Amino acid sequence: EHLRKRIAESHANVRDLSVIEAKSTYIDTWQKLHKSGLTYFLVRMDSDNRQSGKEEILAVSASGIKFLKVSSGEIKVNYDYAQLRQWSINWEMEKVIIHLRQEQRISFTPLSTNCKTVVEFIGGYAFLSLRKPD
Repeated sequence: EHLRKRIAESHANVRDLSVIEAKSTYIDTWQKLHKSGLTYFLVRMDSDNRQSGKEEILAVSASGIKFLKVSSGEIKVNYDYAQLRQWSINWEMEKVIIHLRQEQRISFTPLSTNCKTVVEFIGGYAFLSLRKPD
């Protein structure tokens, strides 16, 4: 019975919307969900980091990059794209190196994909973050 009431309430909220308005509302609602729009990569942090050798999850999104604990999914650290100075790949060692402001550096080895894929996601979102809305 409770579920039936919730469905009726939800339907009442969108019943008078045009198709475009309903789709826009759906997309807006979806984007507000926690962890929506994140792409995850399993990485191993390198020896020059505090958590050397530990596996972590790198989450890349339009708002920035996050490192999460593998065991709980809890966000350990979050960097927005304004903090990124540059990134590079050491092809011989298959490592991604991210240079941040204040001379901070993070390096890791992707375990779930190759370096190129990770850097393409970071670069694409960093580029989009620089665009001004039309």
